[in-house]
Amino acid sequence: MAYPETAPNQAEFFTAFPEFRNADPSLVASALSGAATMVDACVYGRQYGIAVAYLAAHRLAMSPWGNASKLTLTNKKGLPYGTTYFAHFEEIRTSVTAFGVVA
Repeated sequence: MAYPETAPNQAEFFTAFPEFRNADPSLVASALSGAATMVDACVYGRQYGIAVAYLAAHRLAMSPWGNASKLTLTNKKGLPYGTTYFAHFEEIRTSVTAFGVVA
């Protein structure tokens, strides 16, 4: 799904991430709002909306209420270190910044 250069609304988020449709709408709104403050639209440009969506999905999955939606990544020892949502966010961040670093 293509996002505009604005943070996605809940309807757009649920379309892209149907696994969160049963989540409390206030939790989703809070995750979207929090993610929007952590992603700089000037840095992410056209990818701002999708970056916000993936970061919000990661934050929801990592919350105590997100256990059913967790898609966890593991290291070589089999220990969890993040979600697939965060891996996608990292991919976007690396594509828009020098080495994934945002000042």
